[in-house]
Amino acid sequence: MSTVVTPANILELKGTLAYWFAEKALELLASTNMEGFVSNPSVYAQQVATQLDALVAKRSKKTPSEVRVPLPILGNDARRKEVSNMFNLGWVSSTLRDPQSFSGAKGYVLSTLLLDLKAYLRLFGLPRTDRGKVLKLAPGIIALSLAGAYATHSYKVARGENIEYGYIGLSFMKGSAGINVVDLRKSHEYVRRAVWNLTRNEYGFAPIIVSMAAGTARKGILSARIPFYVEFLRIQPTGQSALVKGFDVVDPERLARLVARARATFCLKRLLAEAPSRERCNNLHRYINLLCKSLVDFEHYRRSEDLYYALRLLTSKELNREGAAVFKEEWPRIVECLRGLERLA
Repeated sequence: MSTVVTPANILELKGTLAYWFAEKALELLASTNMEGFVSNPSVYAQQVATQLDALVAKRSKKTPSEVRVPLPILGNDARRKEVSNMFNLGWVSSTLRDPQSFSGAKGYVLSTLLLDLKAYLRLFGLPRTDRGKVLKLAPGIIALSLAGAYATHSYKVARGENIEYGYIGLSFMKGSAGINVVDLRKSHEYVRRAVWNLTRNEYGFAPIIVSMAAGTARKGILSARIPFYVEFLRIQPTGQSALVKGFDVVDPERLARLVARARATFCLKRLLAEAPSRERCNNLHRYINLLCKSLVDFEHYRRSEDLYYALRLLTSKELNREGAAVFKEEWPRIVECLRGLERLA
């Protein structure tokens, strides 16, 4: 016998991809959390739908019905027209506006959203039966999760013979009440785009961490003094299934405060959002990796030499030539801004 997940029992699904995506949709598009949604599903679902439509228009200049959810469709789902249609954002938006979609009268299995369900069932000791017979998702819950997948999607890149999908979430320990909504969404959008650029151009993890810090170094976030963190999810399809390749939780708050104190937010954001490939600018590519590692090390160990070495390299002719080629007339301003990191030493 199947159990259909609705707002009444979705809290029991915490720890699965379906729950994570749904919660990110609520945090980013409705400024609430799952507990708030459960108390008034139809109101918050309407808010998510409205903000989703606005986000689609901003990102793509298209209508929701013209955009697909950037999430792999696995196994037999791609051959099931009813399920395949759910990956259209037009369906997502209209389903969120229908209060009956959360009733539980119907339920579906989406392999991608439930790909970690076997481990979930083992962890919580539920019967080891066919997952489709154990758990299904109400259409409204599916729509909420897919809205979250769209909102958090950062990149889709080739990894050898495989494809990797990356998703970025920005969360606050005590909820986002008291956080400037505009700053929250701008921070998330910046980090999402920067991680896309850094990943496709094959940078290390340190620049990704610094992009998270620079992106969240905004007054409307730091002045609230509510602890926050960035979640970085990576999914890789493997034939008929997929695996969660990585799920990192990064705490960039202390580094964000350092960046703000040094008044280096502008230059780091520009540098990382437009960071070039190794093939295009090898010296600048290496420097950005080194600079970001130096910042991360300084935040951990407070060693001045970590910063000084990176700042001395700003005199390199080759580095300045490549920097000017990429950033044009902005490069001198970026260099001057980076020198402000001396304030931290």
